[in-house]
Amino acid sequence: MMKKRLTAFILSLLFVLVPLSGCTTTTKTSTQGYEKTIQTARTEIWKELGSGTSSSATVAIMDNGKLVYTEGFAMADRVAALTVTENTQFNIGSVSKMFTATAVMQLVEEKKLELDKPVVDYLPDFTMADSRYKDITVRMLLNHTSGLPGTMMGNGFASTKDPQFLTEFMAYLAGSGLKAD
Repeated sequence: MMKKRLTAFILSLLFVLVPLSGCTTTTKTSTQGYEKTIQTARTEIWKELGSGTSSSATVAIMDNGKLVYTEGFAMADRVAALTVTENTQFNIGSVSKMFTATAVMQLVEEKKLELDKPVVDYLPDFTMADSRYKDITVRMLLNHTSGLPGTMMGNGFASTKDPQFLTEFMAYLAGSGLKAD
């Protein structure tokens, strides 16, 4: 089940990266110049959905920061008869880690963040029951050596929007100890 969700999400990411060379139009309302890219995206998604390894997918194609094309495929909720749309929220699992790492490294390149500085320098509200938390650096978070106890699993895969998740997770960490140095 997790593999199906992950495959669907990866499919949606794959087509954001489809080469758009030679394309000239950059508005969502006009897909002129993107027809071949869109056709390839649609063909590959339907092929994957037809193989039975995924149950649904979405695709977004952007060029120079402008949304060119979006489409949802198959059902988001079969029981409720809801189709996938461009706004369907998929379970993310650990896929978001690569985006977070990329954003962090961009901040490092811009000299807005230092890898070996303690996280508490950037997040003063971050606290734990274990005093060693003060030594956790940004680098440790990126390479999974911080000793944090892990995610609380209530909506851990972001299957539903939860505006309280960050607050609840920070409270969970505040009462936790580290698993390792």
